[in-house]
Amino acid sequence: MVSAEQIVEITLEELPHLEVEEIPPVVTAEEYESRIEKARQKMEAQNLTHLVVYADREYFANIEFFTGYDPRFEEALLVIGLEGDPTLVVGNEGMDYAAACTVRLNKVLCQDFSLQGQPRNEGQPLTVIFPQIGIGKASRIGVVGMKYYFEDKEEDPYRLDIPAYMVDLLRSLAGKEKVVNATAIMKHPEEGLRAVGLSSTELALAEIASTEASLGLANFLNNLRLGMTEMEASKLLQLDGSPLPVHPNINFGRQHVMMGVASPTYTKRAELGEVMNVSNNRRRALVARIGVIARGPEDLKPEMKTIVDDFYKPYFTAMVNWYETVGLGVTGGEVYDRTMSIIGTKEFGVGLNPGHLIHTDEWVNTPFFKGSPYQLKSGMLIQCDTIAMPGGKFVGAHVEDGIALADAALRAELKAKYPKSWERIMFRRKFMQETLGVNLREEVLPLSNLQFTLHPYMLNPKVILAVKR
Repeated sequence: MVSAEQIVEITLEELPHLEVEEIPPVVTAEEYESRIEKARQKMEAQNLTHLVVYADREYFANIEFFTGYDPRFEEALLVIGLEGDPTLVVGNEGMDYAAACTVRLNKVLCQDFSLQGQPRNEGQPLTVIFPQIGIGKASRIGVVGMKYYFEDKEEDPYRLDIPAYMVDLLRSLAGKEKVVNATAIMKHPEEGLRAVGLSSTELALAEIASTEASLGLANFLNNLRLGMTEMEASKLLQLDGSPLPVHPNINFGRQHVMMGVASPTYTKRAELGEVMNVSNNRRRALVARIGVIARGPEDLKPEMKTIVDDFYKPYFTAMVNWYETVGLGVTGGEVYDRTMSIIGTKEFGVGLNPGHLIHTDEWVNTPFFKGSPYQLKSGMLIQCDTIAMPGGKFVGAHVEDGIALADAALRAELKAKYPKSWERIMFRRKFMQETLGVNLREEVLPLSNLQFTLHPYMLNPKVILAVKR
């Protein structure tokens, strides 16, 4: 294991700068069909006749995964049976979006899903739609909502988190005991369809998203100036209209940083010696940093004079061990132990997990917790996201970027189908190993231009920490 004594400050000529020149790939109808078939295999294993997948503006990801449908205003349901085309149920303003889906679907209008006051003179209610697609007394229905739940550490199959009127109707049609929570089909940290086994197309989309997000964050670091308001500085993130899983945030000052994900304001300005928080994201990607608004050690406040040696270097050491531990077949518990053995005390204030899975939503689930038996597998998108936030004189530290895990076959496919993404990934691996001194397993694919760059002085981003071997 690396120790804090090996961590040094280095100065770069320039930050890594890799641009996306190609048009991003699209998920094909054939891939959507493949995902639906995988869901049917899991349904059969659990003796389910139907999978009812709920979505709204915030919890869009499960329906989008199967169809490409992205609810913009309304609720939506996707009902997958064991055979035949799935049924997509949408409101007034979803019908045109549904028409754009390339996968084969039965598209049904349910105006109860429409916004308040809109017309209710067409389509069918769920009381008609569900029986028409075969939901009845002979059915056993798996519901996919936002989360699956536990009672006394045992999974509770009957706790559901979709609108009550939908649950009540399903239970009246099939019987209460035959309507169960099946969200784990999508989000289980070792077996979920959106957690593991993602395709080379998904990995390429994640790499492109992470490249774009990190380019925006690099532009922010290179152009941040004292006196800027949070809102002025947010324009440096170069948002381009891509849909976002969470809002980007820029926060100046201890109070705003401690809030975690506060929106930028027009009043709070960048002040010398204050702490700051910045994050930028796209679907499948997020990059974030917490640091001090300073040009060098001379700008640090008296209580922060030792922050590099006493806080940043141990934090960086823990993250080096995180990166050098993750790999195929490694358990989340092993990664947790390697990380938290260094920064698991109250002095570092790590309140959440040391990393998590990401997809089109920002947090799918996490295998990283104490004693976790869940193994890391090929086709995972993982955030190195460990927030050390004790408050106190140092406030906090956070360096977040994404990686993919890919076995030899998936790496070969990614290289063949998406050579530009592969070239950028290989550049980052070389940078991490030769410049940062971090040894990566061959299956670890860095996705961010700024992968693991800890900037002790945010006004001088060319200064970073590295391992001296």
